[in-house]
Amino acid sequence: MTKLWSTAVSSVGPDSVILRGYPLEDVMQRLSFAGGAYLTIVGELPGAAQTKMLDAMLCSLLDHGFVASSITAARFIASGNPALSAAVAGGVLTAGANTISPAHSAQFISAARRRQLQLGVSAREVAVQVVAEELEAKRRIPGLGHPTYRGEDPRAVVLKQIAEETGYYGAHGELFEAIWAEFGEVTGKTSLCLNVDGRMASIMLDMGLDADEMLGFALISVLPGIVAHSIEEIRSGSPLRVLPEDQYTYTGPPLRQLPDDVVSTSTQGRNGAATNGR
Repeated sequence: MTKLWSTAVSSVGPDSVILRGYPLEDVMQRLSFAGGAYLTIVGELPGAAQTKMLDAMLCSLLDHGFVASSITAARFIASGNPALSAAVAGGVLTAGANTISPAHSAQFISAARRRQLQLGVSAREVAVQVVAEELEAKRRIPGLGHPTYRGEDPRAVVLKQIAEETGYYGAHGELFEAIWAEFGEVTGKTSLCLNVDGRMASIMLDMGLDADEMLGFALISVLPGIVAHSIEEIRSGSPLRVLPEDQYTYTGPPLRQLPDDVVSTSTQGRNGAATNGR
């Protein structure tokens, strides 16, 4: 009989669970959660430096309050449907190009790094080219800017320090720093920070992770915060939160009346033909 699936992740039997070739009971006793997550997602055991770096990144996105769209989405869902799984799922669904995921920033940095290698030039020279192109096209550079932080994102600062300690501040990190510096110099927007997503992207590239693995770790990182806020919202007992009227603006047409020749739905038959209303 043809088997429906094959997997290299795990093998589960009546007497054991084998995770990436290792007995799960050994993983439980000898690895940290960060190490176990790395093994599960990447498929290989992490070294001490990888575990330390990953542990810091997992902690960096634990929660960012109502600044994070994942939290507001989860809490709105919890207020309408007080079910933890629904609220958490909704919060996770906000991950993408504008929040949580470092993958978008990583794609941008990777493209710049490939150009640098192809041209055989310095990070500074590539930064000048890339920033000029992005400004001309009026595109936002992913990984730069934050609604709260100016100058520096404190989470990104700490991650850089740990990356330097563990050996994961490399060519991608240096290149993105050069792009950040060039952008500030050309535009005068020196208060625009290199944010945590951009920092995580450059570090994860220097760790050899791909875009899907990056997003996977980022999702794991934000889950505790989403769970905590969802539980808090459910316990608050506040049903169906709504935005107050002074927090949004209606931009549609002014009040108007339906024209006299509009056919009422009550006079429509099943086939769309007008009826006598019976």
